[in-house]
Amino acid sequence: MKKTYLSQRFLIILIALLSALVLGSCGGAKATSMHLNRTEGTVSVRDGAGKDVAPAENLNLYSGYGVGTGSDSYAWIDLDQVKLTKLDQDSQAEIVKEDKYLEIQVKTGSLFFQVTEPLAEDETMEIRSSSMMAGIRGTCGWTEVPDPDHMNLYLLEGSVECRAGEQTSVVNAGEMAAMSADGEIIVRKLQADDVPAFVSEEVADTDNAEIADTLELLRQQEEELALQAQRDAARRAALEGILYYGDPETCIMTAQQATELANAIGERMAAEQKRLGDLWLSDLYSGSYAALFDPGCGVPALLFTSATQYDGDDVGELPSMPCFLYYTEDGLSVKETWFHLHMNHLTLGESGGTDGFWEAYAFTDGQIPDEPSTTSSWELPSTYVIDGAQVSGDEYSQWIREWLRDGSLAHVSIEPDGSWGEIAGLAPAEDVIAALNSYAAAAE
Repeated sequence: MKKTYLSQRFLIILIALLSALVLGSCGGAKATSMHLNRTEGTVSVRDGAGKDVAPAENLNLYSGYGVGTGSDSYAWIDLDQVKLTKLDQDSQAEIVKEDKYLEIQVKTGSLFFQVTEPLAEDETMEIRSSSMMAGIRGTCGWTEVPDPDHMNLYLLEGSVECRAGEQTSVVNAGEMAAMSADGEIIVRKLQADDVPAFVSEEVADTDNAEIADTLELLRQQEEELALQAQRDAARRAALEGILYYGDPETCIMTAQQATELANAIGERMAAEQKRLGDLWLSDLYSGSYAALFDPGCGVPALLFTSATQYDGDDVGELPSMPCFLYYTEDGLSVKETWFHLHMNHLTLGESGGTDGFWEAYAFTDGQIPDEPSTTSSWELPSTYVIDGAQVSGDEYSQWIREWLRDGSLAHVSIEPDGSWGEIAGLAPAEDVIAALNSYAAAAE
């Protein structure tokens, strides 16, 4: 009888030991709270020893298990009923769980997460890649690991503390953080086009008020961006229809500035009409011309001149009232003089019958300086001066070629005796007014 009792006791102990070994090899009993809910496309699973495990609905996952997805493939992982994740296509992640500590190591790709109930005080959940980490408690968002040295966090709900190296930062709903392995963290506002399709599918019908509010703000932002894109396209089209020296894509002229420039052209045309009196309606009036150019700051300046017909050896145009209008910190400024526009500088001045002077303004940091970068002057019979120093005729001619003649984009000039002039690189002023008004309408 005693021998039978000892055999039964030995059998019970043996079964208990075998059960403990089985549970231990699977990562512990608590690991069974994690499941691969479902899959779509090509999904691979491997255990802690690196052995392949056949994916199945509600497959138990244990600490050390890894899940990977192929192209157009997704995996939904239930971590414990209130911690839900979705692995995007072409992504790999590994689960590490020890008691109440849970870590998801995203090797590559993207992972959506939603924690529907805040973690208990003694619980920890982290999403990690290399030396970059996000501590998750009661939040919704997704992470993206484009390469081993970078990790991006996007948040739709709650707050998350990020860590990259020794640096930490808090990210709130409607924000994203770009982290790098060298310790840099950059936080910015979330944008509508940041939200990928695999995330939108999971939150489209959410009943979570905070997530819904974040998505609504992003939707409104998307509508505003679309409207702004239409405005930008209309502004570019307005500038591309005239002579605009610069890149319409980088133009930041405001509606008010465009209207001011259009009005300035109209006022100068009216002044020319008053000056010429009845000649305005005669064959002697040729018209007014204008062009816009960007010195590099995005706010264009205006070149303008009027012209009358003249009879000489050849019939041509005699420029009058040339001017250059540009914006400074104090508003719109005007210089009334002849001009030669070049790619990187503007030369102003005039030449008379016995003397002349020129001032060249090199564009600096996208601005037209208040003072000229270099000057030149001449006086009969043979006096030539550059930047205050007398020079030879050859040196003066070289200065004229460099700063006045060579590579001119647009210019208005007149012969010293006033018998002949030239207008080049300018468009009819009426067309420029129309373009500026169209630009202003689009920019408002």
